[in-house]
Amino acid sequence: MHHGDDYGISGRKLVRGWPVAVATMTLTAVHAGANAMAGELNEQTLRRQYVLHCSGCHGPNGEGLPEKGIPNFKETGLLVSDPKGRAYLVRVPGVAQSPIDDAGTADLLNWILREYGKSSSGNFAPFTPAEVARYRANPENDPRRLRQNLLRNRSLTARPQTRVPATSSGD
Repeated sequence: MHHGDDYGISGRKLVRGWPVAVATMTLTAVHAGANAMAGELNEQTLRRQYVLHCSGCHGPNGEGLPEKGIPNFKETGLLVSDPKGRAYLVRVPGVAQSPIDDAGTADLLNWILREYGKSSSGNFAPFTPAEVARYRANPENDPRRLRQNLLRNRSLTARPQTRVPATSSGD
């Protein structure tokens, strides 16, 4: 059995360059993972992030459980055009406390809006990592109440005001 520079402990001949190939593949995988978390997320990765971090409460199709206070993502399109609504979408506990970094969170929110927020018709300013970081710094303590107020105020300003005629009290 020959134990020179070209042989491993088992006595089998080593292929030169294999450690470099393994190191290169490992670094490539780590780099790809870092790019994914740095905001360069593709559709499949975003869908997987949604399943892992959002679907437990909001369901596989974004329908939520409105009767339990978990909103349907189809309403997100109503909120995204208003600065307070945008802040709300990031300040809710599931987003504000998510382990996903700011760039990945911005990408995921934008994906949710494109995928489920149909009422926005795709016409919204995408979230940026800086915007996510700013809003995350101040998580919302009562997201259900804030959401109700935002939607109520939005519905009042979105529709023309109509006056209710005064009723006669018989005088």
